[in-house]
Amino acid sequence: MHLKNYGFYWWFCFCLIAILVTALLIFGICMLTISFNVNNPIIVISLFFSSSLMILVSLSLIAGLIARGIERLKRQKQEYPGA
Repeated sequence: MHLKNYGFYWWFCFCLIAILVTALLIFGICMLTISFNVNNPIIVISLFFSSSLMILVSLSLIAGLIARGIERLKRQKQEYPGA
């Protein structure tokens, strides 16, 4: 792998992971709204807690991705100050 293409691959993978995590967040929110329309209380509780866990995990992954992206941008700015 060429070193000059490494930045492109890093940002491509970053965007791909961000899209997947956002899809997980949207799916968790949809499951949360579906859980309130179910009549069986056991299913409501299990859907509520599983969707809450999906939302929590996806939000923490989004926060980590934002932190890594900002750190990467700061490092690139230090390495290439004129660009």
